[in-house]
Amino acid sequence: MNKQLIPFPLPEHLNEFVISQLNTPVQELEDGSHTKALHIRRDSKFGKLIHRCLKKTNKPAFAKEGFTMFLAVSNYAGDHDKAVPGGKYSFLCLGEEEIKEIISVFDTWFKTCLIHFVDGAVFAHTFNGKTKGIVHASIIEFMNYYKISNSKTKFDTFVKYYDRKKKAKRQQLQRFT
Repeated sequence: MNKQLIPFPLPEHLNEFVISQLNTPVQELEDGSHTKALHIRRDSKFGKLIHRCLKKTNKPAFAKEGFTMFLAVSNYAGDHDKAVPGGKYSFLCLGEEEIKEIISVFDTWFKTCLIHFVDGAVFAHTFNGKTKGIVHASIIEFMNYYKISNSKTKFDTFVKYYDRKKKAKRQQLQRFT
């Protein structure tokens, strides 16, 4: 096999969001289950970040409880770069600190998409004369569009995040005037 699948724990909503964005084939894991993996390329900025964070280990990384995405990393990634460990003769893993940093990148991406999606819906509905219930309806549509399982707690969290972001934007603008 030319690639190693490295388990990567994500919060449930981020796992669903990222997987909805993947255009990769379904792969079979050693235990017989199926998953979509995020294929990491050396030539992308994000791929370089991941490859530099990899560490060699004696045993394969295992999926922890909760929601797990898998990163597919080439065993030959370190062949032309001494800073990147090779996976031909050893297993690869990511450290806890690196995982936290990468999760923050995914979280920022998610939140940016949420804000832009809702702002676009608010603009379109306001332009057409509707003013009530736009934020809630657009967050529900966002969850449907990105295949995020619908739960009251997730919905409430996203509404609170959007409201906080809008208030912070206004306060920041008021500081300049």
